[in-house]
Amino acid sequence: MQEVLTMVPWLLPVLYGGMAIAFFCAVLRLIIGPDLPDRVVALDLALAIVLCVAAVYAAETGHQHFLDVALAIGVIAFISTVALARFLERGAMEEQ
Repeated sequence: MQEVLTMVPWLLPVLYGGMAIAFFCAVLRLIIGPDLPDRVVALDLALAIVLCVAAVYAAETGHQHFLDVALAIGVIAFISTVALARFLERGAMEEQ
C-alpha cells in the first residue's frame, strides 16, 4: 500500500479531506438529529470514519499497531450499536 501512496502524492490529502468532511457531516447529524435512532446511526458512522482514518494512517506510516486500534474501534462501534438497538427494541416492546 505504501507504494501506491508514494506513486500518487495527491491521494493522502484527498483521503484525509474526504474523511474530514464526512466526519463533520456525521457530527452535525449527531447534534441536530431529530430522534435517537438518527443519532445512533450518526455515531456509528463517525466511529467508522475514525476507523478508516486509523487504517489509512497505518498504511501511510507502516505502523501495524494502528490496525489494532482500528479493530478495537470497530468492535466497540458494533457492540454499542447492537446494545442501543436492543434498548430501543425493549422500549418498543414495553409500549405495546
